Amino acid sequence: GDEFDLVLSDCTHSVLDDGRVNELGYLSELLQWHVEDPVDDEERMRNDRICHMWQGNRNPFIDHPDWVEMFFGIPSALIADGGGYASCNDDYLEDSGMDESDLEDSDSPIVEDGSEEEYVGGVPTSSVEGSCNGLDVGDIAVIVAGSDDPDDFQLVPLADIQSGTEIYVTDNAYMGYKLRDNEGTIKFKATEKISAGSIIAYTNGSPEWTAAGGSFSLSASGDTILVYCIHVGGESDISFLSALSYSGEFSEPEDDESTFGSSQSALPPLEIQSKNQGFFSFLSGTQFAATALEHEDNVWYVGPREGTRDDLWGYLADPIYWEGSNTDPPPLASGG
Repeated sequence: GDEFDLVLSDCTHSVLDDGRVNELGYLSELLQWHVEDPVDDEERMRNDRICHMWQGNRNPFIDHPDWVEMFFGIPSALIADGGGYASCNDDYLEDSGMDESDLEDSDSPIVEDGSEEEYVGGVPTSSVEGSCNGLDVGDIAVIVAGSDDPDDFQLVPLADIQSGTEIYVTDNAYMGYKLRDNEGTIKFKATEKISAGSIIAYTNGSPEWTAAGGSFSLSASGDTILVYCIHVGGESDISFLSALSYSGEFSEPEDDESTFGSSQSALPPLEIQSKNQGFFSFLSGTQFAATALEHEDNVWYVGPREGTRDDLWGYLADPIYWEGSNTDPPPLASGG
């Protein structure tokens, strides 16, 4: 047929066997824009609204800017005087003694007018290593939450957690593009490897947990627990892992902070990226690592505990696999 795929490239002079050109430019210019103009709160809010109100899916490169390098690589060197990009210029590669693999591995790929900017993996070196150590959406679930004094909750990792990993838990609301700062956040640091299926427990005053801002206190009228790590550094690089609301459904994203009170939150970016997404979904067949329950002071998961991460989220996200009480404390879970 006459249809063919268009490919984003630096080499727009490339010609197919039938004489047509199917490559658009320039990939490296877009990659450089991505580095120089990082994702901001306005883009995150727009991404949330598009997902919740219209499309039912998200732009993964807004939620995970680091994925750009994974899929497309880093910018190629730009040759002065209109020479194009080095990765498409055999003469430049030959004269410099480099090959394309050298360009792909370069830590300082942008060379214009004799200047360089240092990069590590396509990200400016001003960024710092984060706390996630490979954790991704859905790798940690909340399976117990108790608001009756003392506050407590339990997490279960659905993937191994490496030593040194830092996990944050907050009852601050997510507004659709940022966290509020009117409540509190606590942090747990793994001092050794924690195997999938183990239990990470918190009771008010647990020495393994340290304050990371504000005052963490679960509301007896219902609350939302958000679990996240930091994959680069700073709030803009939060990587949400899961969420539990036991104050009803998640709210729509809002600019007005007062909308959320002390118990509501918008749904963070928690779409599970997998070909095997289980059977439960919030929107259009998309499965999220999140659970929304009607209010009870104390709630706990009673569903299956064996299976793949994605299959388990099919149960964890379904309220029929949860129990709760306004008087009885949540039972303690055990894990191996």
